[in-house]
Amino acid sequence: MTLRKIQNRVDSKGGLACVPMSDLRPLTTKSKLGPGVCRDISRQLNAVGIDHFPRELPSDHAESVYLYRTGSRAERLIRAFIYPSEEGTKIIKKST
Repeated sequence: MTLRKIQNRVDSKGGLACVPMSDLRPLTTKSKLGPGVCRDISRQLNAVGIDHFPRELPSDHAESVYLYRTGSRAERLIRAFIYPSEEGTKIIKKST
């Protein structure tokens, strides 16, 4: 899958998509996912305004991750769960 296709997938799903790592591996020329490859994939995603959860991409191609647009409602909600705060509590309560 190309970076453009990943962007389109995230955007077509309202700024949040669950994607298996096997779909992200083609963003690199390496045949296996490892820590360095995952960091490279993360940098590529960040460069086009897409962030991910978990923060550290897994090296297992069968695991899935959330991809979301930076600045989106999805990002605010995910960050509210990751970084507990009073403001985060308000964001979570609003979304339920």
